Amino acid sequence: MQFDELLLTKKTLEDGINYLSSSDGTLQKVFKVIVKIHLPEREPVFIINQQLSGKAASTIFGRVVERLGDVTPESILTSNKLRLRKCGISKAKVDYIVEFAKKCSEQPDYLEKLSHLSNDQVSKEMRTNKGIGDWSSSVFLLFCLRRRDIFPFGDVTLGNAICELYKLRKGNTRSINKISSRWAPYRSVASLALWKWIDQSKPKLV
Repeated sequence: MQFDELLLTKKTLEDGINYLSSSDGTLQKVFKVIVKIHLPEREPVFIINQQLSGKAASTIFGRVVERLGDVTPESILTSNKLRLRKCGISKAKVDYIVEFAKKCSEQPDYLEKLSHLSNDQVSKEMRTNKGIGDWSSSVFLLFCLRRRDIFPFGDVTLGNAICELYKLRKGNTRSINKISSRWAPYRSVASLALWKWIDQSKPKLV
């Protein structure tokens, strides 16, 4: 079964920007001051980016590409773990990445099979992998499967952005969840916009 209606495409990205701009005045201002957001790049080692802002994640991922070339399960498995550590990845995360690479190598159609599952089914399956929790499975859904209605709850960068933009007490989880739920069915678009706002050093809203 395909889930085309759940996907983030060029059309649904534009639809999401228009919808959020008309329904949320703050996001409307954010879209005006950030550079145009694009579809996620489907980075294959998404777990590397856990709890990092886009710039930091891109820097570390760039180091991985520099050391490994094409980032594939095979290149990860043939690389020395120390080489990955030197890219700025923690020991525990290197272990998780290698373990996940082994699974993808042993089951070449593993990721393809996930693309045919619902968001909840994907999240449940991803959490069976060591080191992958709710946040990582959400980021996988957004970046690798390009699902359009994903908000990675617990993401520190997104939480801080919401608290600052909406004048909330830092760490006010209940209000963060309430505000982000209003962005359905385009929560992925809102997430990408907030990450971009942070990466651009939080340009002043006008």
